[in-house]
Amino acid sequence: MAWKSTELSFCQAEKKEFVQDRLLPLLADVDKRIESVEYQVEEGGKHEWVIISYPERSDLTINVTHDSLLALCRDVFKKLG
Repeated sequence: MAWKSTELSFCQAEKKEFVQDRLLPLLADVDKRIESVEYQVEEGGKHEWVIISYPERSDLTINVTHDSLLALCRDVFKKLG
C-alpha cells in the first residue's frame, strides 16, 4: 500500500492526533506487548487504517475508513478482543 504523508483532511488529522495522544497510551497500558500504534491514510485518502505493531508477530491492520472517533475505538478493541 502507498501511504499518504501530507494533506490530511481535518477529520483525518483529528484521528491521527487521537491515535497518537489518546489511543496509543491506553493500548500500551492494557497490552504491554504492543510496540506501536499508528494511524495511516492510503494515498488518495480513500482508505484509513490503524496499524498495531508487536515485536514478535505480524502487524495488526484495522480499517477505520469513515469512522468517527468512537467507531474507531470500537473497531480497534473489537479486533483486539
